[in-house]
Amino acid sequence: MIKIDEINEKYSKGCECGRKHRIDIKEIVIEKKALDRVPELLNSLTQRKKIYLIADTNTYRAAGEHLYNILEKEGYLVKPVILEGKQVKPDTDYLYKILDQVANDGYLVACGSGSINDMVKYLAFKFNHPYMIVGTAPSMDGYSSVVSVLTVQGYKTTYEVKPPEAVVLDLDILSSAPREMIQAGVGDLLGKVTSLLDWKMSHLLFGEYFCEEIFSLMEAQLAELFPLAGKLKNRDQQSIKALTEGLVYSGLAMQMAGNSRPASGSEHHVSHFLEMTGLLHQKRVPLHGNQVGLGVYYTSRLYLGLRELEFKDLEIGKSKEDRIQRIKRAYGDYSKPILENLDNRLKIEKLSKELLIEKVESIKKSIAEFSHYLEDIGQIVEDVGLLEREDIRELYSNGWLEKALRYSFEYRPRFTVATLLYLTGLLDDWVDDLLFEYV
Repeated sequence: MIKIDEINEKYSKGCECGRKHRIDIKEIVIEKKALDRVPELLNSLTQRKKIYLIADTNTYRAAGEHLYNILEKEGYLVKPVILEGKQVKPDTDYLYKILDQVANDGYLVACGSGSINDMVKYLAFKFNHPYMIVGTAPSMDGYSSVVSVLTVQGYKTTYEVKPPEAVVLDLDILSSAPREMIQAGVGDLLGKVTSLLDWKMSHLLFGEYFCEEIFSLMEAQLAELFPLAGKLKNRDQQSIKALTEGLVYSGLAMQMAGNSRPASGSEHHVSHFLEMTGLLHQKRVPLHGNQVGLGVYYTSRLYLGLRELEFKDLEIGKSKEDRIQRIKRAYGDYSKPILENLDNRLKIEKLSKELLIEKVESIKKSIAEFSHYLEDIGQIVEDVGLLEREDIRELYSNGWLEKALRYSFEYRPRFTVATLLYLTGLLDDWVDDLLFEYV
């Protein structure tokens, strides 16, 4: 059970990081038959009796229709808003389809996972709607986060939003989710291994804000998941619950930090690049979490290589012009926003050989403390069948993964292991070695 009140009480007077942390979700329910709790929760959260139940055709079938019947039986006036399409994406077209069917006279209940979650969050924030989320798959960490990721003009854009009033996750429904969505959740949670290391390394090198309490909170979720991960392919409910709680805690960690840094690093940049490339070529790509799982499969090996590297032998130096030309080649029609952010990234990346040598022991210590996770990621990714997927294999064969590993660090102004390896001239050779060894 996730005890929000205890977390808020613990940090109400401040944290050692110098900030106060607060979680603004009122209820998180993760249990069997959790759908039955929704009327009770609504009664405690709102006096509104009109409910806009927002889903797509798949999530309505998985949980929405049953939830509709539960709510109607309890006297609520329920208006289903069902998005149709082979793959509902969180973009402006679908946003307008929701907006066209809702008004400010009811309560929003999002019934779905990634796309539904992101769009309802954004709309609720923009129009100050109260809302809750009923999840249908343990596929991502956005249920409890304060960010919404939308595709605007082909570019994935992250917006700060408000969290839901409640998150309801029914283990019976989650355990029945499509296999690719469970794989996606595994990938997204595994990604915290390298995102946490990226965050800590940037703190050690450049003094970026860092909170040891948040770091430890997320590390504890990894410690829960890893021993159970092998059971996920059989939909074991204990492992599904551990996965789900880990994903929810990841969203809470983002709330506590005030941004996505504890949950998104080099492995997520790989995903964002692949998503962008799919849009550019108008071709469907794997779910976000599956892309992240592929990303962490490789970025974890970059960290294992860094663990053995002699920092004193490294040389720092890449010209701005070199980066501009690489960005233009890699990002094509989407180069403009990447180039506009280049100066922001250069301000962050004030790396010198002297600084690197000064911090080498601290960096290697943090890697060593996570070595058991880094070393186990490959086996877990293989155990859940992620690498067997045809859509994942296509990312190898069409060259998109290679480009993502080489160039995705430019996507956002965050220092990561890939940024470090690029600045030291090692990234391209290491990517060659990884793809040769692990394809």
